[in-house]
Amino acid sequence: MGLVGRLEDLALPEIFQILSLSKKTGRLTLTRREGNGVIVFKDGKIIYAASDTIRDTLGNILVTQKMITESILLAALDAQHRSLDGKNLGTLLIEMGYIKKETLEKVIRQQVERVIYEFLTWKTGFFKFELMEIPVGEEIEVDTKDFLLKAGLSTEYVVLEGLRKLDEMEKDRKAQKHPAAPPRESPQGESRRVAQAPPAPAPPRGLSGLRSILAEIRSPSFTGEITLMLMRYASEIVNRGVLFLVRRDAITGMGQFGIQLQGVSADDRVRSIKLPLDQPSVFSEVIAKTQTYRGKLESTFWNDYLVEQLGGQVPNEVIAIPMIVGGPIVVIFYGDNLPDDGPIGEIESLELLMIQAGLAMEKALLEIRSRK
Repeated sequence: MGLVGRLEDLALPEIFQILSLSKKTGRLTLTRREGNGVIVFKDGKIIYAASDTIRDTLGNILVTQKMITESILLAALDAQHRSLDGKNLGTLLIEMGYIKKETLEKVIRQQVERVIYEFLTWKTGFFKFELMEIPVGEEIEVDTKDFLLKAGLSTEYVVLEGLRKLDEMEKDRKAQKHPAAPPRESPQGESRRVAQAPPAPAPPRGLSGLRSILAEIRSPSFTGEITLMLMRYASEIVNRGVLFLVRRDAITGMGQFGIQLQGVSADDRVRSIKLPLDQPSVFSEVIAKTQTYRGKLESTFWNDYLVEQLGGQVPNEVIAIPMIVGGPIVVIFYGDNLPDDGPIGEIESLELLMIQAGLAMEKALLEIRSRK
């Protein structure tokens, strides 16, 4: 299961956000005409980043910043060459007493941030995220292990800081130009110019509609619109979907699409569903781990109850995606592909929408509270 697409359809900050909040572990590969890049995530944190356009060795950085001398670097490289256990340069420099661990981590962190900031300027190209396992204590296969961060960087912090710096650079660039104000046009001239101007071209339509829905979610008129847009998009991914509200002690049904029941309203049935939070179910697992569940529905009392309430047929595969608003999970989307029960496709874009919807709801709630 991966995430593949074009940067024109899904911007890097949004990709970083979904990988961070869903605590993904894997490799994000970026490709464009000018070069390639790679970022490795562990539990949603950035532990490695490299770009074709920023190629600098750890040793050169340390010498350039006058943290070590060239003779020290040569001595460390010689020791590394003779080493039988494959220690990286930074570890050897610490063991030889030439730099402190804190100093090395700061340099590596700055280099990783520099690469990420450069990636944030990419507006076109392709991306591919592949899940991977990183066993405890094992090495990660990357080009330059000198720039691996064991603790990892907060993805959200790096992105926000990068966007802030890019914004400041753009403001400085505009300020340096000091464009002269054009002479004010008369109302008659402006009317003639508007009348003669050709109509603006219609924006291109994306195949999935993801970009337009993201834009709508970021500025909803009210939170009810958010759930409608989510269900609309989810219906393109799964045949059946149910939104569940997470209350203090129970999970209750809110709305649905695709549920077909004989002799009873599907909407009424969904609204009557209630599962306890303190008993094993697919929902209690999502809440405990704060991440998406995808797979078979294990036979437990409350999972069996859910199946019965939704028609009685056990699906081969289900998804349960959480929405976080201000910290806790407040909504969970459940989906399956009954009645034909085919395999569920990629769900990363739906996970992204759930994240964006949670942020939009949080913003709306803050605005409501600020008015009181």
